[in-house]
Amino acid sequence: MISSIVDLLAPHYCCGCGKVGSVLCESCKYDIISEATPRCLHCRNAIRSACLACHSLPYSLSTYVGERTDALKRLIDDSKFESCRAGCDAQADLLHGVIPQLEASAVIVPLPTIAAHIRQRGYGHTERIARRLAKCRNVAYDPIVKRTIRQYVQHGANRATRLKQAKMSFVVHARLSPEVQYVLIDDVVTTGASMRYAARALREAGANTVWAFATSRQSMTDA
Repeated sequence: MISSIVDLLAPHYCCGCGKVGSVLCESCKYDIISEATPRCLHCRNAIRSACLACHSLPYSLSTYVGERTDALKRLIDDSKFESCRAGCDAQADLLHGVIPQLEASAVIVPLPTIAAHIRQRGYGHTERIARRLAKCRNVAYDPIVKRTIRQYVQHGANRATRLKQAKMSFVVHARLSPEVQYVLIDDVVTTGASMRYAARALREAGANTVWAFATSRQSMTDA
């Protein structure tokens, strides 16, 4: 409760230009969206629709807003490490500006935040991003992907460890409709392992169409 009040009352500085007012001003938000090139979340190739080079992935369409540098890095770091809820809302607005049209029956699904991080920050950052995006797109929000009892921390792990951990990290307990479009949301993708295995969990639960979108992509050297 206290952190929510502080987040509302404390002055924000734009992660792009530094102007006082909001965590990402409208001008910087427009610049990021207008300069974004649709790229495959997995291979980073520029795409127009689905990536033909990545047809074996459990999601059929993916993209991200931009690389985790400059304003996007500051925005994501504030959201994750400074408990800045407004930063999550700004990420949702950026995703709203770059992802394609969704079906009316689509369901926005967050990649679940680790429980320990929720306790530390006071909220789940990916859940907040996904919830606001669902509201922007006027579609359903449902956190149906769950963490297994093995809640691994990917930050700082090498590629092999990330892949191994992600493979055992996600489950969907409900039986899903093959007629519904499920849209996975995350803030940062590095190896893509978490997104891949969360999408696979959706597919194994009955989903036929899974899309995957993230605010940013970063290399292993920056993780």
